[in-house]
Amino acid sequence: MYPRIDHQEEHRIIASRSDSFVTLDRQLAMRIDLRDDGSVGGEVLMLVPAEKLASGDIVPAHVQSMGLASR
Repeated sequence: MYPRIDHQEEHRIIASRSDSFVTLDRQLAMRIDLRDDGSVGGEVLMLVPAEKLASGDIVPAHVQSMGLASR
């Protein structure tokens, strides 16, 4: 499988557990929770690279967490 976030490049993923996946380049990780009531939850973790701003300041690389939820 090849997930993509917004207009970024696709990343090849592999299962790391029955409910978790990680990309081969280690840029994304996701967990999908299939709940007994039929809803879905989980989390996507994405490595955001360092960025130099127009002001000259540098925003360091960091991990961004995004929750998954359904109703």
